[in-house]
Amino acid sequence: MAALDKQTMSQLGIRSWSLMDRVTDEMSDFFKEKLDPSLKKILVLCGPGNNGGDGYCLAEKLRKNGCQVWTLAVCPPRSPDCKKAARLCRASKLTGKWPKFDIVVDAVFGCFARADLDQSLCRVLQKVNRLLALKISLDVPTGIDTQKAKAHPTSFKADITLCVAFPKTAFIHANVAEYLGRVEMIGNYFVRPKKSKYWLIEDSDFSFSNQKRTRYKQGRCGILAGSPEMPGASFLAAEAAHRVGSGYVTLFFAKKQTLNIKLKQASFLFRQSWKFEELKKQDALVVGPGGLSPQWKKLKNLKIPQVFDAEVLRVWNEALFPASPNRILTPHPGEAAQLLKCSTKKLLKGPESALEALVEKTGQSVYLKTTPGLLAFSGEAYRYYVNLSINPIFAKGGSGDVLSGIMGGFLAQRPAEFKNCIFSALIFQRKIGEILRQKRASIASDQLEIFSQAFRDLKV
Repeated sequence: MAALDKQTMSQLGIRSWSLMDRVTDEMSDFFKEKLDPSLKKILVLCGPGNNGGDGYCLAEKLRKNGCQVWTLAVCPPRSPDCKKAARLCRASKLTGKWPKFDIVVDAVFGCFARADLDQSLCRVLQKVNRLLALKISLDVPTGIDTQKAKAHPTSFKADITLCVAFPKTAFIHANVAEYLGRVEMIGNYFVRPKKSKYWLIEDSDFSFSNQKRTRYKQGRCGILAGSPEMPGASFLAAEAAHRVGSGYVTLFFAKKQTLNIKLKQASFLFRQSWKFEELKKQDALVVGPGGLSPQWKKLKNLKIPQVFDAEVLRVWNEALFPASPNRILTPHPGEAAQLLKCSTKKLLKGPESALEALVEKTGQSVYLKTTPGLLAFSGEAYRYYVNLSINPIFAKGGSGDVLSGIMGGFLAQRPAEFKNCIFSALIFQRKIGEILRQKRASIASDQLEIFSQAFRDLKV
């Protein structure tokens, strides 16, 4: 980031103060355009360097926009730009008893910070983290060491992180991601790195257009899943596939079971008894949620796109399945650790290394459901796609089944566009999660009820 700062200033022909002014203009616009206008009482925590300078600049702009703003200098200004910004800031300085704030902004330390914090700052962060106010961090929450991917236990726990230029590679680690909240990117005019093995999956990567009005059929998706012990997983996957637009969805029960579902609400087809030949008529298959058929090994002979999840991952044998450009495995950390024969703790210390090992071992594309999620396609050496879906909604049981169904539903409609369908599925569920983020009592089936809103938000 230090190098990119210098390159950007050189390319734009500006100095560091002008770059700070430009970045904080974007931050101010975010407050004005994306946040509830009734949130007027704002506290800005300012540090000693240029991140603190961003805080003072933003505080002054928010004050001019009609907000009631206070600044709290947790460290005296030290960098030249921070001193200048503090001098020009006319926001009130916080002294004495704290009023009730609507928003708290963290502008203490930026992406060069360390995870060791002094006691006085820890006390401030502990107090702030207990507040009910919306918490917004500028670039990186204070307490995060981006170089070592470590977080102090009292790090600023953001609801939103306004990340400047590019996500930091430390964000892929769960212990850091815990403090990020929703990540919003600003500063798309920064010079891009010449090389990177990490690629952010953005909303602009959603490339699934509207259904054709004259077509009643948009692909056949088969769900090979379910068992008497876990029938719900297969129902979630099947309904998700149907709701995203697959014309025909058939639930091929992996194990025979007594149906216990409100049939008026089930728009997909049910097959208790079936022959393998019927699977060949599908345009895509989802395999494993809630149960596994004894015939799963025969799937290696099918060329159609396949999503392998849950039960199939527990019995996976790479010797049975050749490398395929049309098959994706979607393990959570526990399943991934079992595939790699290592501990979950070890896997989470190096998620990108684990992803690389999974693709190499299985020969398949892999979406590793860590926080955030990591995706790699077979045949693409050492390139990782990062899904910044840092959302507690997806930690609840059944969310993985919904995602498998979304993937299968998209793939059934466009089986020749494997990569674009996987990107679109991840973005689509992430959008659903953003809608549900504030609803702590939601469950996986609630995701199904807002598919239409997610399509609208993605403007398709």
